Amino acid sequence: MIIRNGIRDAFLYLLGALFILSRVEAYVPALPSNDSTLIETSVNQSDTSRLVLQWFPGSQFSQFVSYQLAGADSTGVNMGALVHFSEQDKTNQTTDTPWIALVACDTNGTAYSLEDDVFTLARDRGAVAALLYSEWSDACIINAEYADPSTFDQVFDIFSTKTLLSAQTTENAFTNVNQTLYSQFDATRLNASLTNISNSITTGNVFPGYLFATLTTANATVSQSGTDSDPSSSGSGSSSNGNTDLAMIVLYAITGAVSVLFCIVILSPTEYDIIVPTSPRSKVSQDPTTSLIQILVSNTS
Repeated sequence: MIIRNGIRDAFLYLLGALFILSRVEAYVPALPSNDSTLIETSVNQSDTSRLVLQWFPGSQFSQFVSYQLAGADSTGVNMGALVHFSEQDKTNQTTDTPWIALVACDTNGTAYSLEDDVFTLARDRGAVAALLYSEWSDACIINAEYADPSTFDQVFDIFSTKTLLSAQTTENAFTNVNQTLYSQFDATRLNASLTNISNSITTGNVFPGYLFATLTTANATVSQSGTDSDPSSSGSGSSSNGNTDLAMIVLYAITGAVSVLFCIVILSPTEYDIIVPTSPRSKVSQDPTTSLIQILVSNTS
């Protein structure tokens, strides 16, 4: 009986240990900060790396972000569906659909593990990049130790919003899509959107469903496919050329009209003199413009 009880207790202990281990969560290797000095040294405010968000049927906005950490195989351009991802996403499901992890740096899970970080967790589930943001603070600061490539693998490009306002603007963009379906990481739903996301990457067109994000570093080595790296100039080239051509046509038309009127002013007095050589008008000043005015006045009187 004693042996049986011992075996039973050992078995229950093992089950408890497995349950605890199954609840261990990854940690976020970044901290929120309102310290302007720390932010100034850690977040490059002059960084022109850019986030572009697009959603159906063709709307978009962009803002500058801080390039916090370069991935080992980075090309500088990262495109995919933008979804929230946290250290509490313990699912082992993966997806082939490119996606970007939107990670809040404000808190860590109650049972987080220092063995696993949230970025590695996201990479293992198919993420191509990450964007850090804070819900309450001005910026997120990557841990210096985590940024050291000799200590941790540089799994992919990691960016951060520069201000609380820019973080809130990014969050508000989710109001343009069905947040219940498309705001959180869901491998099954992402897999179902593989065709649409892939087409967005190659053509720049967006489809119903996810927010489509493009994160581009300031020193990107590869240009984007289908979308301009500077959305403020996207689509403006043909419009500018068309406006220039129209302006030139209008200018030529005005110039031609002025030339015709000038010729009429010059030639009208001469024709009048030929038709009526004895007109009293021939005795007045020979200035063509003055003559024409006087003739018009005399005719109206």
